[in-house]
Amino acid sequence: MPIPIYVNDPDKFISDLTDWYKVSGQNKYDEVVTISDHMLQAATIAHDEGASKTDVLSCLFHDIGHMIIDEDESYIKEHRNKYHETVAADYLSKIFIDDVIGPIKNHVNAKRWLCSTDKTYYDFLSPASKQSFEEQGGYMTVKEMEAFSSSKYFHHAIKVREIDDRAKIKDKQTNSIQFYRDYIIDCLIS
Repeated sequence: MPIPIYVNDPDKFISDLTDWYKVSGQNKYDEVVTISDHMLQAATIAHDEGASKTDVLSCLFHDIGHMIIDEDESYIKEHRNKYHETVAADYLSKIFIDDVIGPIKNHVNAKRWLCSTDKTYYDFLSPASKQSFEEQGGYMTVKEMEAFSSSKYFHHAIKVREIDDRAKIKDKQTNSIQFYRDYIIDCLIS
């Protein structure tokens, strides 16, 4: 299924996203949930906890890079050295404001930072998250931790990551993408 492209029709874009999540988002995210289930759960948690609309959308789209990589082999060849968070940020930067993209681009660094600063955090990661942690660079150096903790989206990325960790419940009821229509419209690039 083609990756949705936004061309000045938010309702068409939301409809295309919904279809894409239903079809291409069905690959397993981890042992329990699909990629789309995981992102919809994350957005629902963020919304229910009163997160900002930009953080809710960051949760809704944070792992969309996995779907792009799974869907588009030409994208993989062109961007083969990029990780899913960078793939997602590249795609979303043509559609959404920076406050949605910043936490997405940094949610992997948030995991690395949390593991590096809280030795018990790693123990609570799922097996799939532990494996990807190593592939994503593992523990941060002191210099990396300082740079990340002083970055603009540090707190938002940590929030998205902490919600990410909790969004892995089998058969959990979630809000649909359509539920976030107003958030999506408010956060599109003007």
